[in-house]
Amino acid sequence: MTLHAYWEVFGRRWWLVLGLPLLVGLLTVTLQPREVIQYRATLKLAARPIFEQTSGNTSPGQSAYNAYLYSEYLLDDLAEVVKGPRFMADVRQTLAGRPGGPPSGAFDARKIHRVLTVTAVAARFDDAQALVEGAGRLLTAPDAPYVAALTPERTDLTIIDPPTTSPIVEPRSFVNALLRLALGLALGFGLAMLLEAFDDRLRTVRGLGEALGLPVLGAVPRPRRRLFRWQRRQLVERAEAEVA
Repeated sequence: MTLHAYWEVFGRRWWLVLGLPLLVGLLTVTLQPREVIQYRATLKLAARPIFEQTSGNTSPGQSAYNAYLYSEYLLDDLAEVVKGPRFMADVRQTLAGRPGGPPSGAFDARKIHRVLTVTAVAARFDDAQALVEGAGRLLTAPDAPYVAALTPERTDLTIIDPPTTSPIVEPRSFVNALLRLALGLALGFGLAMLLEAFDDRLRTVRGLGEALGLPVLGAVPRPRRRLFRWQRRQLVERAEAEVA
């Protein structure tokens, strides 16, 4: 088909080509929420090793350097532990007696220098706060299993910033809306072409000539303005009267 033929299809089926994407856009604006709200709770921890004092210890400067490196490496390992499913399961187990049951959410952690920031994200404010508080208690307990599994040294893990909770507001994605409009436009044009393929009526002078294999000598022009049914009936009656 030529570009002119596609344009003719669009002219005949414009209500479908444009109506479907408009319907999709209206449903997107109506049904898609304007914002997705979650809650993020964070707390910050620091690690300090407690080395045994012996006569063979190095100089104070060397001990401070070793403590610095020790804290760096330990918090790196703890950040990976906090992200794992086992840590989430343990925190939920400690909160099993909470009213409403254990909270649901996700943990993340990142380390900057010698400070570990633990983040809990949940759909409810109370859940996010409970998760991060449970994580803090589990990590700083005297018999904390995670620190003991990572290092044989005694370590003082301290909360340096109390838990804080704040909402996460994500604006509605207009890119997603544009993609849906483009999909609706493509679907509408595809349906128009499908209906055109099953429609065997002759609508154009060129289509009539191709179907009959004969040249078309003339055609009655379409009226410039749309006539009502009673106006078309009057024209037919007038033509029949003139012929008679």
